[in-house]
Amino acid sequence: STAFLEALAPVVGLTSLAMAEAATQAQAAGLLAGSEFAHDLVRETLVQRAAPAVRRAMHAGIARHAQAQLGAHALAGQWWAAGREDEAVAQTELAAALDRSRGLLEPALALLESALARTADAARQARLHSLLAATHFQAGDNEAAARWVAATLAGAPGPQARLEALFVQAELALATGHIGDAERLVQQVLAIDATAGDSVMLAAHIASLNGDFARAEALLERLRSERQH
Repeated sequence: STAFLEALAPVVGLTSLAMAEAATQAQAAGLLAGSEFAHDLVRETLVQRAAPAVRRAMHAGIARHAQAQLGAHALAGQWWAAGREDEAVAQTELAAALDRSRGLLEPALALLESALARTADAARQARLHSLLAATHFQAGDNEAAARWVAATLAGAPGPQARLEALFVQAELALATGHIGDAERLVQQVLAIDATAGDSVMLAAHIASLNGDFARAEALLERLRSERQH
């Protein structure tokens, strides 16, 4: 499409007009069919002939300049191919979150596990562990969720990963009837981030279970006030 060619032009160092002319010539030569390679062999030959550094630069350029045309899943693939682990993991997390919001839990788990296998960075591993815990809990697999919570807290979690792991741990405690443990854990979460909406709602729910309706209402009122601002 025209929009894609305009986005791709800066990746290869051409103007939009030069990019359109090059695409037209490639189509006339039978290399392109529309905006796709006419044959897989053509694409594979061009990729194989490019030096590894050039391929990485092209993938990074595509990820930077074609974000509007590519979804989270495709962008994650481009960043992995570019060798840019920071961006790849971040985009993988977004893709997994999108899958989770759609109820596609198995694909979300596969994305997170694939990213975990590709990084040796302790902080990124902890973050992925915490997301795996949350996704398994969402899928109803409490045993797996508990294992990933333990893996998160045993590693080197940053504040966000620790918060997420403790929140899942609180949900697990509540799901198994351990209300006191759930209350203690959710307070640890709120000590990290007192404005975390899900955690405030969970704290309010626990307060109501304990019969402390005034505290539950105060927590929900504070949450409503914060969201209005």
